[in-house]
Amino acid sequence: MIEATKILAELPDVLRRVCRQDMPDIAETMLLREVPGMNSLRALETIALLEEQFGVEIDVAALQNIKSLGDIVTAIASARPA
Repeated sequence: MIEATKILAELPDVLRRVCRQDMPDIAETMLLREVPGMNSLRALETIALLEEQFGVEIDVAALQNIKSLGDIVTAIASARPA
């Protein structure tokens, strides 16, 4: 299991790349719709980049429950190895 702190440390850089803009202070409690420049495709791209970076694969059914940055962190932390 990957530590949430490691994922949180990488998340701002991934969000900057995906959303193509500087990120304000982000928090796990932020809903995806509150992230500047985020949309559904960018949310999937964010998840895919984190999966690749951490060498894991999220179960497709778990994607339905992702509504916040914290949900992404939890999903990556508990994902199975790729």
